[in-house]
Amino acid sequence: MKNVIASFTIFIFLIFSIVFSINYVEKTCNFYKIEASNLENVLINNDWENAYELSNTFLDNWKKDSKIIAIFVDHNHIDTVYTEALKLTQYTKCKDKSNSLASVHTLKFLMDDIVNFEKLTIQNIF
Repeated sequence: MKNVIASFTIFIFLIFSIVFSINYVEKTCNFYKIEASNLENVLINNDWENAYELSNTFLDNWKKDSKIIAIFVDHNHIDTVYTEALKLTQYTKCKDKSNSLASVHTLKFLMDDIVNFEKLTIQNIF
């Protein structure tokens, strides 16, 4: 009987952990998508100083949050976002509008990709 109770307790803990991790990843990625959208609007308006500050803020925040999100997400996704954010800081510093906008779009796509990769679907299970 003790084995059944222990197994059931571990199973319930596992379910709560999965739900928590999915919600945390989705919430974090949505935050970064909003930040990328704000940065995109600044880039469209050619406000390069503000864009450079926002891109550095994005990078610094990602450095902090990636340590926690790395528990739940494949490190390749985290490294790809970090690399793209590094590129974005240099594009905004050099006032390269087309590459900056492309980089922001890539960051948005990567955030969507992370969320889709972590969702509990048949495709992700098998």
